[in-house]
Amino acid sequence: MEAPHNVPGKTDTEIRQSLLKNSGLIVGCRVVTATTSLVAVPFMVSKLGIDGYGAWESIVAVSTLFGMFQSSIAGTLLWKMSQAHGIQDFATIRRMIRLGVFGILCLCVLVTPVIWLSAATLVQGLHIPQRLVSEAKWVLPSLVGLTVFFGLNDVMGMSIAGCQRTGTVTIIQACSLVSNYVVAIALILHGYTLEGLLIGFVVGALVSSALYFRTSQALCDGISLIPAIPTASEFKAMGSYSGLLFVGYSSSALRDQTDKIVLATFASSAWVGYYGVAARLAALVMEVARFFYTPLLTAVGAMHAADNWAGIKRIYVNMVTMVGCVAGIVTVIVAGLYDRVVMLWLGRSIPQSSVMILILLMGNAFAVILTGPGTAICRAIGKVWVETSYVVINLVGNIILTIALVLTIGPIGTVIASGSTLALSAVAFGFVLNRVVDLPHRASTHARGFLLIMIACAGITRAIASRFPQPTDRLGAFVSLLLLGSLATVLFLVLSVAARLLPISSIRNLRRRSGTA
Repeated sequence: MEAPHNVPGKTDTEIRQSLLKNSGLIVGCRVVTATTSLVAVPFMVSKLGIDGYGAWESIVAVSTLFGMFQSSIAGTLLWKMSQAHGIQDFATIRRMIRLGVFGILCLCVLVTPVIWLSAATLVQGLHIPQRLVSEAKWVLPSLVGLTVFFGLNDVMGMSIAGCQRTGTVTIIQACSLVSNYVVAIALILHGYTLEGLLIGFVVGALVSSALYFRTSQALCDGISLIPAIPTASEFKAMGSYSGLLFVGYSSSALRDQTDKIVLATFASSAWVGYYGVAARLAALVMEVARFFYTPLLTAVGAMHAADNWAGIKRIYVNMVTMVGCVAGIVTVIVAGLYDRVVMLWLGRSIPQSSVMILILLMGNAFAVILTGPGTAICRAIGKVWVETSYVVINLVGNIILTIALVLTIGPIGTVIASGSTLALSAVAFGFVLNRVVDLPHRASTHARGFLLIMIACAGITRAIASRFPQPTDRLGAFVSLLLLGSLATVLFLVLSVAARLLPISSIRNLRRRSGTA
């Protein structure tokens, strides 16, 4: 039975509880996926070589650039679906799924011929190692085409997230990633290389498809994957929002994936491998944003549909504090102890990645702490143009600075350009947000305070770590990280409490909840 539009949605308390539950599930699942990656990436580096791993990262970069179109479709659907769920309008959710299917199939028709015709040129330009060239010529277009096609998974996933079940989405993503890596590792052990990684991707995507479809069917009282052509009014309502989202996704894709392509083109696949190691470590701070981003977006979307702005303000303040604290701790540990982290992860030192780690990590930390909660709220209330303002600054600045630095100091210039423009544009976003959205200004002040404490603690931690010999094995790295990481965490918390950014009551409540869990 369909719920009428005048049925009240969830209460403020219920939505906040749902947000915390979803965030908790996301944390658990990300631990699983991080552990899987911890095992899989070192294995791939050891079996394929750093240049072979870099070749795969280059191919993934190309597929990600083509996949940014479907990301804007999925983001638009999430906005509409979360609002529809706020008033229990499941008919609209089912309609959005069909519109999403139509958009993905259109992309497949447009992208597939282009990528197959240009595959040989792309492989040559990416400097793929000679032993992998013949495989790369068909693996690259296959991965791009499949990435776009399996955007159908994103469409179904957004219907689940829009129904306040983002934790379920993360569980499915974890199952997909584990399936992907297990199959890929098994095939690499049997002598496969790039094709083994491609097959692993397909298996993981199929696992997602089955789980997404079954879950979405149950939550939305039956769905259909038969495409539906959008009406003029639907296109008008969602077109501008989707276009602005596309600018944001383009900026992210061009920042991350273009770095790999520039390094492959002007340096080598090995440098892409070094960058891949650095980017994965720097992405640890981004994981903090993923814990809350979609749950916050869907919760605020439901509150906004119910005209509950007071509840939105409370959630915003709480999330800024939570994100600033957790992201700050992660950044301090990785920035101050990156050599120990690399040794624990890969079992060997990779000094070529050190500078890249620091540059990318600081850029990501600024973005997460200064923009994370704010961008989620802007998307949820339909003011995605606020996020676009800082995205445009980032995109234009990154392009100009990348060209200038690559020509003057070489390929490493693209990494410097990405990290610095991300940090500067995040600062600009904070000023724009406070002027156009009615949110508590003290939250932005606290975010900047967390950043200052983070930078100071990272420097202190690095200075202390440099006085001890660098570990030469995983056990030594683990012990060093445990001791120095604990010291860095305590230092960050003490300074945050002293600066009145983190209430002592929050720490007491966290300890009390941990004791009763």
